[in-house]
Amino acid sequence: MQTRHIGANPAILRSAPHPKDTGMSSVSLRLAPLIAAFLLAACTGLGGEPEIAATIPPRTVAPTQVSAPLQPPDLNAGSLIFAENCTRCHGASGAGDGELVLAGQVGDPGNFTQPITARAQSPQDWFDTITNGRLEQLMPPWGDSLSAQQRWDVALYTYTMHYTADQIAAGETIWAANCDENCDALPDIGAITDLQAMASASDVELREALPESITEDEDAWAVVAYLRTRTVQNADVIGQPPPQPQAAAQVTAPPNVPATGTPETVAQAETGVISGQITNGTDGVNTGEGITVRLFRWDSSFAPMEPMPTTTDADGHYQFENIEIDPTFSYAVAVDYQNSRFISDFVRGTSNPLELPVTIYEPTEDPGVITISGIVNQLTAVGNGVQVVQVLNFQNTSDRFYSTSDEVLEGQFASVVISLPPGSTVIGFPNDQERFVVSEDQTTVVDTLPVLPGQDHLIQLVYLVPYEGDAIIEQPLNYALDGQVRLLLRPDTLSVVSDSFQEIGPQTVGENTFKGYGGNLQLGADEALSFELRGAPAPEAAQIEQPGTITSNNLLAVGGLALIVIGLVMAGLYFFYRRGKSSPDSASDERLIDGLIQQIAELDEAHEQGQINHDVYRRQRQRLKDRLSELMGESDE
Repeated sequence: MQTRHIGANPAILRSAPHPKDTGMSSVSLRLAPLIAAFLLAACTGLGGEPEIAATIPPRTVAPTQVSAPLQPPDLNAGSLIFAENCTRCHGASGAGDGELVLAGQVGDPGNFTQPITARAQSPQDWFDTITNGRLEQLMPPWGDSLSAQQRWDVALYTYTMHYTADQIAAGETIWAANCDENCDALPDIGAITDLQAMASASDVELREALPESITEDEDAWAVVAYLRTRTVQNADVIGQPPPQPQAAAQVTAPPNVPATGTPETVAQAETGVISGQITNGTDGVNTGEGITVRLFRWDSSFAPMEPMPTTTDADGHYQFENIEIDPTFSYAVAVDYQNSRFISDFVRGTSNPLELPVTIYEPTEDPGVITISGIVNQLTAVGNGVQVVQVLNFQNTSDRFYSTSDEVLEGQFASVVISLPPGSTVIGFPNDQERFVVSEDQTTVVDTLPVLPGQDHLIQLVYLVPYEGDAIIEQPLNYALDGQVRLLLRPDTLSVVSDSFQEIGPQTVGENTFKGYGGNLQLGADEALSFELRGAPAPEAAQIEQPGTITSNNLLAVGGLALIVIGLVMAGLYFFYRRGKSSPDSASDERLIDGLIQQIAELDEAHEQGQINHDVYRRQRQRLKDRLSELMGESDE
């Protein structure tokens, strides 16, 4: 068998593509899931404000153990939770017009009344965000303060906020007239009363599975709204104003990191002082006075309180006086400096005075300060593709935070750039979707989070590459690599041929076991990570267990360094590639159109034969149709 070479040509290896040269867009047609809004941010929606650069490593996201609600989510219960905890930012209607937003104290937290906010995501996505939070974006996790059922309740309540009662009633009528003999299930989705199937499907996916006889958009979305009500309780709450906050039950705040200083233990609420030192970690630069420090507080139900500003004195010290310090409250301070936000640790009010120090840095745009200290790749071969679940650990060797002046999104600037093998298709990012920008050709991923000195800067992503039983996979590095690289393979028919890697035995990540290869590599920024992958893939998606969602928090020691490994392999993904297709750079539009039409036909045939996971089939077919429409100058097939 002839070895297929998957990698960039030597010219590409010399430098990383500039984000603006690769057709960057924040929402690619090929990556609809990247339109995630700030969900249930509890006033963490700081859209439009400087990018956060946490002064502690971001909290490791715990795996989401619940993949489906045990009983239909109760929208009435969800409305109570929302009213008690979310309206100061999101507003009573969920339109993002809460009092703190209108006062300009927080940015746009997202508008739940607009369909675009939810349609491309599944209720499972919303549940995961509520559970895990995003501390680096000042979003607290609710996994310890709300039960799984409560999180499902509020997830479905907010997910359905853009529906109306009239729309649902119309949808029921339209569905009854068009569902023919099978009114209890959708093709490729399952039973419309199956809690797991419906929780894992987005509204876009439900719409795609509707009968072809439902042709009008308005009718189709009405049916989707009706079908969503089949797996919830108290659907009559949809379209009704939420109850007043005092009607909702109190929620206990989740535990946080202990206070950094404990001069006096606080057993109950008391008036006290919150203070700290703002230190500039860049050599030779003093903090000075006049730097604005903002105090953020959350009460015992994790409802946000009004932020408070102050400024530093000549020694870089700040102090807030006459502050209620409560052991059930949570506190953090933020400093906006050099177009970045630096935040303290999140602490409970267990000491008085409460110390919250922050270290800030000067910026640098020199990519030479960035190195890669470790890489873990999970490679799962199914059908004609290999799914790569990759974790990279970047280090900043300077005493300045690394970012660039290249604005790739409004108010967000490029930091590290990851090049992928040509032919790759980016599936997504287990955490922080909105942090990354993907090029239109799917070969470049740009991170917008600054890289701080002396901290692990972890990036997790999932992408697909073509595979026909033997391939040389090359990935341009763009930055010097000095550390361990591990390759974890499934199924066990796969093997790696390379002088740089040796077999290291079975590797267990979570409940999955992989064939392991590893090596200590030292490569320059203009080189590529390269290895040959051989062996038969799993012939069908069903042959490898297919969990429902991506999670993280499985740790694998790499060179003495704990690298987060995505512990859930989306093994059911099957990516169909047409053999011997021409490169888009060299083929004419006419040949490209012919090739795309042929790929769609082959994809349909493989799906009809049950060889392709239906979710991946739909996504890949839509990508091919989008590209075909671009070439033909049309918006529809």
